[in-house]
Amino acid sequence: MARTALWLPLFLGAAVSAAYALRKSVPGLPVDVYLAALLGLPLLLLVSGKVSLNDLGIRLGKPLPGLAFVLFLPAVLFLRFYFSGAPLALGFDWYLLLASAAEELFFRGYLQHAFQPLGKYQGFAATNLFFALVHAIKGYSLLLVAMIFAVGAYFSYARDEQGSDSIFYPMGAHGLYNLVATATRGV
Repeated sequence: MARTALWLPLFLGAAVSAAYALRKSVPGLPVDVYLAALLGLPLLLLVSGKVSLNDLGIRLGKPLPGLAFVLFLPAVLFLRFYFSGAPLALGFDWYLLLASAAEELFFRGYLQHAFQPLGKYQGFAATNLFFALVHAIKGYSLLLVAMIFAVGAYFSYARDEQGSDSIFYPMGAHGLYNLVATATRGV
């Protein structure tokens, strides 16, 4: 990755947060500005030469440890609801998977890599502060936002440690987590 000052990831993180706020405040927009920002900003950085596919984590990594890590958190969430007797609302939401992949491309793909100069865990923290901020804008409680920060840290770890710096593992974990979380909300 070309050395960029930390102002660029800070600015782009704020821009994505603002895009989410705009999405909530202006109903009926012809495009989802949040998804457009999540997918468009890394693409612009790629085309401009500021980042490479490798920087964004576009590689396979370690298949078996990464796959096990992808399945762990959604399995725990599913078992929690299964053993509590909560009803499962089975359905499939492609938009939810697209949003999960887009969030991972931006947050764990771009931001996490851009914040590496801060140090590994400081970069995780900075990335997930923006991830939690977006969810705070969604109107989640402070406790849920703190939990989302922790889940984001799990996704950061999945990219960095379990997936050999591959974005596909946190994408899979995030998508499965969201599908299980929506299925366990009940009917």
